[in-house]
Amino acid sequence: MFEKKRMHPISVILFILKNIKDAVLPIIFMFILGGSGEDASTLDLLFRFGIPSVIIFFTIISGIINWFRFTYWIEDEELRIEHGLFVRKKRYIPFERIQSISVTEGLLQQIFGLAKITVETAGGALDESEAQLIAIKKEEAENIQSYIKKSKKKQSIPTEASGEQMATIAVDTSISDEEPVDIIYQASMKNIFLLAITSGGAIGVITAVIAFFSQFDELIPYEKIYTEAQLFIASSISLFIILSLFIIVFAYLIAIVQTMLKYYDYKVEKTEKNLIISHGLLEKRKITVPFHRIQGIEIIENPLRRLFGYVTFQVINEGGTDMEEPGKVIICPLIKKQEITAIVKSCLPDYQVDVELGTLPDRAKIRYMLRPAYVISIPVIIGGYFLRPFGWLLLVLIPLSMLFGYQSYRGAGWNMSGHQLTLRSRWIQTRTFYTFKNRIQSLEISKNWFQRRKSLGTIYSHVMSGSGRVADLDESDANAIYQWYSRAEKYEVE
Repeated sequence: MFEKKRMHPISVILFILKNIKDAVLPIIFMFILGGSGEDASTLDLLFRFGIPSVIIFFTIISGIINWFRFTYWIEDEELRIEHGLFVRKKRYIPFERIQSISVTEGLLQQIFGLAKITVETAGGALDESEAQLIAIKKEEAENIQSYIKKSKKKQSIPTEASGEQMATIAVDTSISDEEPVDIIYQASMKNIFLLAITSGGAIGVITAVIAFFSQFDELIPYEKIYTEAQLFIASSISLFIILSLFIIVFAYLIAIVQTMLKYYDYKVEKTEKNLIISHGLLEKRKITVPFHRIQGIEIIENPLRRLFGYVTFQVINEGGTDMEEPGKVIICPLIKKQEITAIVKSCLPDYQVDVELGTLPDRAKIRYMLRPAYVISIPVIIGGYFLRPFGWLLLVLIPLSMLFGYQSYRGAGWNMSGHQLTLRSRWIQTRTFYTFKNRIQSLEISKNWFQRRKSLGTIYSHVMSGSGRVADLDESDANAIYQWYSRAEKYEVE
C-alpha cells in the first residue's frame, strides 16, 4: 500500500476501450469524408481507412503507455497518483478532503477478481471524480477503504471542538466489520421485474440504434432503403404494422433485460452514519452515502407505476459522480406508496412525508390546462392539414392535453411544516421534493406578466445538487414561503 504500484494489466484493455470510445466520432468523420465506389481516389481511401487505422493504432499504444505510467500509493496521509501519456502529472489527495469512495465491479473486473475505486472529494465537481483506480485487486480496494477510514477517525479526535472543521473531516468512507448494519430495503425479483416493464427503456434502445446507424449514411444506401420501404408499406400495410410491432417488442425486451441486470440483488443497508446501496449482476455497484451529505429527498411517481400504487424514492446527495444523475441516489427504485413512510422513518426520521399539501388557487387552473395545449396545437394543426382527411383526428389531442394539464393542476401542492419545506409538481411525472430550511441554498420567486395579472407566482427552492418548484401559487402563499425561509432561526438535522 505504501509502495508505488501499477494497476492490474487488464486496465490496458479498459484504457484502450475508453480511448476507442472517445475516438468514435473522429473515425466516423473520416469515413464520411472518404469517397466510396470505383471512383474513390487515393486521398479518399486514406481518409476512409488510413487515418482511422492510425487512430486505432494510437489508442492501443496510448492505452499500454497509460497503464505503464500510471502508479499510485499512500504516503503521509495522502492518496498519491502519478500518470500522463507525454506529460507526467502528479495528484496528491489528502485524506481529510476525501468525502467518499465508491466501489464498482464491471464484467472484466469480476472475471479477474478486481474492483474499480472512485474517489470523491470536498468541493469536487458534480460530474467529475477526483480520481479513479479502474482495476485493482478487490482485497486491496478494501484495505485502502479501511486504512483511510481509520486515519480519518484519528484526525477527527482532536478537532471535536471545532464544528466547522468536523463537518469537513469527520466523514466515514467505508464500513468496518464491527459496525452494525441494518437492511432497510431489499428489492424482490417481482419488484425488479415490475420496475423493468414500467421503465420505458424501449424508447431509449430504439433511439440509440437509430442514432448509431445514422452515423453511417455514406456507407448505407438510406435513400434506396427508404424508397423500397415506401413501396413495401404501400403494398403490405398489415405486414409493415406487424414488423414495426416486432421491432418495438424486441427493443422492449432488451430494455427489460438491461434493467433487471442492472438492479439485480438491489439492497439498501444502514449504519450509524451511512446508507449503503449495492446492486448489479454484470456490473456490481456499491455506493456509500453519508447522512450528513443528504440535502433533501424526492418521491417520484410516473403515470404507469402510479396505476399499480408504486413510487421511486431517492435522496439528493451533496456531490456524487458515480451515479446516473449527478447528485441523485435512488434508495428504493420501486416501492408501494403506503410503505414509503416506514422506509423514510427507518433511515431519515427527521423527514415527514405524510404532510397535507396546500392546493393551488382556482385561477391557476386555466393556466395549467392551456400550457400543454399551446405546445401541441401547432404540430397537430400542421399534421392534420397534411394528413387530411384522417389527419384531422389529431385534433382530439388538444382536449386530451388540456385534461392532462388539469391533472397536473390537481397534483401540484406545497407545505411548510416546522423547518421542512415540501413542494410537489406534476408534468409527466409527479415529483414531491422535501428539504429543510438550513439545506436550502437559495429560494426564488418569479412572476411573469400573465402571473402578475392573476396574483400568482412560481417558487423555486435550490439545494446543492437539486431543486424543487411549484408553478402558479397564490402570491400570498409564495410570499409566506419566502418569509419562512428568511427568518433567522436555524435548524440542525441530526
